[in-house]
Order: sequence, then structure tokens, then C-alpha cells
Amino acid sequence: MVKELKAQGVDMIIAVSHLGIDESSTDTSIKVAKGALGIDLIVDGHSHSTLVEGLNGENDTLIVSAGEYTKNLGVVELTFEGNKLVDKKAKLVTKEETANIQPDAAVEKVINDIKESQKAILSEEIGKTDVTLDGERDQVRAGETNLGNLITDAMIDVSGAEIAITNGGGIRASIQKGTITKGDVITVLPFGNYIVTKMLTGSQIKEALENGVSAYPETKGAFPHISGMTFAIDTTQPAGMRFIL
Repeated sequence: MVKELKAQGVDMIIAVSHLGIDESSTDTSIKVAKGALGIDLIVDGHSHSTLVEGLNGENDTLIVSAGEYTKNLGVVELTFEGNKLVDKKAKLVTKEETANIQPDAAVEKVINDIKESQKAILSEEIGKTDVTLDGERDQVRAGETNLGNLITDAMIDVSGAEIAITNGGGIRASIQKGTITKGDVITVLPFGNYIVTKMLTGSQIKEALENGVSAYPETKGAFPHISGMTFAIDTTQPAGMRFIL
């Protein structure tokens, strides 16, 4: 992509990534900066790293990350001379520093108008549940839940596949007992992912499941929620060798 964009004569290249910079990632934004000469700025996520002034990575690439959960607003100031980028500076503005800032009325109106226009769609009732459907982070990333089972059962129903697997990290909320709305579904599954149906070998399925349970009993976003099959793991074995059919 760097080569393609350079050929188009762009003034700078920004990569928006979700790789992180800590040990939770095999491939990090630092590796990208080292391996892809020509990226001027990487706006990163995943590791929730708080880089107060950014990180000067390889090949003059500035890596920025604003922490987590809107605790900070990340700001990057770029200086150009003509079309040439000559300086990059990063800083963070904390939530506390913004406490006395008055909202921009025009921006607020846009937000409120969008929310109002979506109310009818999001409030549409699509089902009911007699129990709470568990999508809590600590639960879905370390074990199966009834919500994970419902989602994967629905994946089989739609696709006609024999088995279904989804990752616990993609389940973002619970659904309380009672009426289920479209808004509830979007809150649980906010990423707009598609169901992908593939022919896989048994060894490939085993490899995927091994990856998902590699951190157990610690939480991991890859923890597999499944339908159409059962499996067990031996936690006395090292990661990659835990699977029991």
C-alpha cells in the first residue's frame, strides 16, 4: 500500500492499525514501522498503550496511542512546507482537562439528529428472552456462555454449516431478560462482521481451537464459542497441545 500510495503522489501516509506494541501481539505496530518504509504516522490501538508524546519508531515513523476508554484525546500536529511534511508532534489531552469545555452546538445538533433518526430502527422488537444472555467480558473471554451459544447456533441456522465458531472478544455486551431489540443486537455485535463459510480440515479446526484456548484460564479475545460440536481441553498441557476431542 505504501508503494501504491507513493505512486499517487500523496503528501503523507497514515496507517490506522489495531496491533499494539506490547507482548500481547506477535505482530506489532513497531514491526510495521520497521518493515514498511514510508509510513509517516501510525495511529494504533489494541494494547491500550498511553503514549504521551508518541513513540518514534523505525524509519522516522511516529506511532501514537491514546490509552483506553476515552480517558484521553490524542492530538497530532503536522507541519508542512509546501507539500513536504517537515515535523510531527503528538500530545494527549486528558478527560479532566476537557471538563470545562462547552460543547459545540452545531456538532451536538448533528449527533442528536442522527440519534433521533435511528430511534425507530434500534427500538424495533425482534424477540424475547426468559433469561439474561451473558456477554460480560470476563465470561465470554474465558468460557462459553448462553449468548455465545445463541450466536453460533444462529450462524449455523443462517449458513447451513455443520459447525460454527466465533471469538468471545467480538461479543461486547449482555442482553437482559425480556424484550430483545435491534439496538440490543448492535450493542452486542457492533462491528458489522460477516459470516464466512469455509471447507476446513480437522487439523485446521483443531489449530483454531488451540489458539483460542491458549491463554485459559486467563481471558483472551480469541476464546472460541462454538456450535455443532463439543471439545474439551487439558489445562495441564502447554498451549498448542491442550485439545481433546
